[in-house]
Amino acid sequence: MDNMSLKEIQSKLLLWEAAENPLAPLTSEQRESILDLESLLLGVSSDLDEGTTEKIDNEESDKSNIPTVDTTYDFLEWYESLCDNNLKTDDAPYEAYHKQLDDRRNECVALTNQIGATMSDLDKLTEQYNFVSNKTNALHTMSEQLLADQNKLSSIGDDIKQKLHYFTQVEHLSQRLNSPTMSVNSETFFNVLAKIDECLEYMRANSNYKESHTYLVKYRHLQNRAISLIRSYVTHVLNHATEQMLAPKDEDQNDQDNMDTAYAVYFGKFQAAAPKLKMVISEIESRAEKNADYASLLSDIQREYAARRWRVAGAATGGALVGGAAAGAPPPDHCSQLRAACSLLAHACRDECALYYHFFTNPSPALDEYLQSLCTGLYESLRSQIIHINHLETLAELCVILRVEVIEEQVNNDPRLSALGQCARALLQDAQERLVYRAHVHLRADVLLYRPAHGDLAYPSKL
Repeated sequence: MDNMSLKEIQSKLLLWEAAENPLAPLTSEQRESILDLESLLLGVSSDLDEGTTEKIDNEESDKSNIPTVDTTYDFLEWYESLCDNNLKTDDAPYEAYHKQLDDRRNECVALTNQIGATMSDLDKLTEQYNFVSNKTNALHTMSEQLLADQNKLSSIGDDIKQKLHYFTQVEHLSQRLNSPTMSVNSETFFNVLAKIDECLEYMRANSNYKESHTYLVKYRHLQNRAISLIRSYVTHVLNHATEQMLAPKDEDQNDQDNMDTAYAVYFGKFQAAAPKLKMVISEIESRAEKNADYASLLSDIQREYAARRWRVAGAATGGALVGGAAAGAPPPDHCSQLRAACSLLAHACRDECALYYHFFTNPSPALDEYLQSLCTGLYESLRSQIIHINHLETLAELCVILRVEVIEEQVNNDPRLSALGQCARALLQDAQERLVYRAHVHLRADVLLYRPAHGDLAYPSKL
């Protein structure tokens, strides 16, 4: 209908009630209905009640708005406008909804455009992020590589520094050894010794290093210097103790009454020097097992110690033995003299061993030689008497004393008396030889060659 003109519509409407072949012929009832509608449109029914007056007025006012329809054309125009108004009235919600949908569509389009712009920005941001991330990862990888290289170089540097440390300690250790304030009996000196030993061991273990032989010689020189300082210090302390012991010797030379007091003085003064040497000697002993130079130094110190002790106690012990021999004559009491001499030497050996272990930890041949020298005086002083004893009972008693009282009861139960045991065995052998000899002489003279006198046979009158 939109495409048809109003004239065409009117012409077609006229064909509805054409005289010939009408398109929409009406019955009589339909015509009456149309007439009723016209009457309603053109006039108001007179039988309306008073209560509806206002309504009628409103309807009349509405009717006043109804256009006058005189012709079919006017009706068609009015009908078309009425249809348009009805359509507009009926379609108002749909048009509002359509308008709302259109607005929402526009908003969605705007939102879509905004989302597209945002996605474009996000794509750019993602691209930039990936670029920065790749750069960051590359930087992180390079940083890790640089850190690994740094750690590797640092480790190499520390290794080189550690190895060079053994080559750079020569001057420092030399200055410390030559320092006038350096004390041999101090932890500082012991630390220097340990450092020298460590450097020497390192040079020996890495002889393939350049100049290792040169530095080995230098450290050997430092070690010899340290050994010389130790030797000088120990010798000085031992000499000082010896001089203190020997100083009152002239005053006490004639005092032979109390040898126990004399020995207490001798050992007490010498023992006072032990704290000055104990730490030094302990350090030397700990190194002597692995180092021949320290072993030689320890042996020299032990010999020096034994020599100083011999100077102090050797003459006193010999004097005591000689004094005991003189006190027993005339007539000499050989058994008492032997007991006293052996007791004196046993006491001296025990005291000497106790004093020795105040300075040293392990036994040494120098101590055995020194104790043997002390006991040699006993052997020399008593042997000259034993070989001149003619009494068989005295010789037999001497043998019993040496074998039982000295060897079995004392020497065999105390390892410290090994030197006395050697001396006692030598004296026992001499006494046994003398006893056998005197018994043989007695048997030969008094038995085999016996010639009885007249009075020897005067029995039983002699009884």
